[in-house]
Amino acid sequence: MRADVIPQLADAAEVLARIDVPDDVAVSVLIPNTRGLDAALEQRDRIDEINVFMSASETHNRKNVNRSIAESLAELEGVLARARSQGLRCEGVISTSFGCPYEGHVAPERVFEIATRLREAGAQEVGFGDTTGMANPRQVSEFFAAARPTLATSWS
Repeated sequence: MRADVIPQLADAAEVLARIDVPDDVAVSVLIPNTRGLDAALEQRDRIDEINVFMSASETHNRKNVNRSIAESLAELEGVLARARSQGLRCEGVISTSFGCPYEGHVAPERVFEIATRLREAGAQEVGFGDTTGMANPRQVSEFFAAARPTLATSWS
């Protein structure tokens, strides 16, 4: 990670090198892009899984990773394929799945489209993030009721 962008994550390699992980614990690392995967693969013997992430909101994604949704998807598709080829388990996380502080409502269809693309690229699991605490129980219930039939065909 770039220390000038997220100083708290700058020592990730050192943390991985120093921790004593029990044999029955899987180690997962957060990967924002190709450079992050490169760094993770330098620690391949210490990690089991990667988690890629992006936002369902165009504005949030640009502010968070300085890319459009299309640019993030294109890069993460390559990251996921490469990680899978290295035997890593892969998860995709979609931030602002339930709302965005900049744009407000985020259409579930947009979230489902991103989830499908991440799955097709190699994500074995997709998480839907309520990044800024905007979700409510009814919204979440309706979201997952719609997600099941929409995503079921792409996950079989």
